[in-house]
Amino acid sequence: MKQRKIAVILAGLLLLAGCGNSIKNEYGTYMAAPEAASGGAANEADTAAYDYDAEKNAEVTDEKLVYTADVTLQTRQYDDTVEKLHQAVKDAKGLIAQESQSVETHGSYKDGDGPKHLYITMRIPAEEFQAFLLKLDDLGNVISRNTYMENITRQYNDNSIEIEALQKQETRLLEMMDAAQTIEDMIAVETRLTEVQRDLNILLSHKNAMDTDIAYSTVSMQVNEVREYTEVHDDFLGRLGEGFVGGWKSFLRTGEDALIGLLYLSPYILLVLAVVLLVKKTGWRITLPKRRKRDDAS
Repeated sequence: MKQRKIAVILAGLLLLAGCGNSIKNEYGTYMAAPEAASGGAANEADTAAYDYDAEKNAEVTDEKLVYTADVTLQTRQYDDTVEKLHQAVKDAKGLIAQESQSVETHGSYKDGDGPKHLYITMRIPAEEFQAFLLKLDDLGNVISRNTYMENITRQYNDNSIEIEALQKQETRLLEMMDAAQTIEDMIAVETRLTEVQRDLNILLSHKNAMDTDIAYSTVSMQVNEVREYTEVHDDFLGRLGEGFVGGWKSFLRTGEDALIGLLYLSPYILLVLAVVLLVKKTGWRITLPKRRKRDDAS
């Protein structure tokens, strides 16, 4: 009687193993485990346990789309723009995932008075994504805006089917655990139950991540403080003129930086000039002692 009971439990474990033979790879997608080396009862058990392809084809859900955007914006009123951007995220019921700020200190910029730059990553509800991007035009000069869409419907459906299959296994294993009457039976069932629950937790975590990406679109944005806005031209002549004007502006800025640098060095330059004038006026010269010739006689 005892041997028969153990045989029944082992047969149940083999059956459950058959419906759990899909594995998750490191890229978050799923693929079926290889078939058994030989036919017979093992293959029949796998087929009876879970017809993966048939259920996957029967599963029909709405498309799962993930939207992202990269935006670069120029502003002449940095603090006001940043404040309005934070308010826009709040109005859209979004959240700020990451934010950092830097100040230019090279060249003539000293003591933190250089242009400021903001790097921010925002999560915006998908239904507010397009409207939020349009509101950014009111904050300054948008010089680049790139949007992307990724369809993860197949991956999401595969993940959901795997979760359902593992949940069924978990329920059956718990029933077998209650029916087990020996330590050996309990250990065998518990070992398989641990594996199923581990895989189930991984799949559930991945599903939660996908749900978040679907519900909240990602907007990565760079805000640059500038003196003058950059005009964006699509035609050749416009870009040619933009390059010409930009070259002269860069030349003038370099001249300004050089002039300011000279002003910083002016005390030392004046000191050197004063010394030179003093030497010329007084006729004072520095004379070095002459080296005595060796006495050949000695």
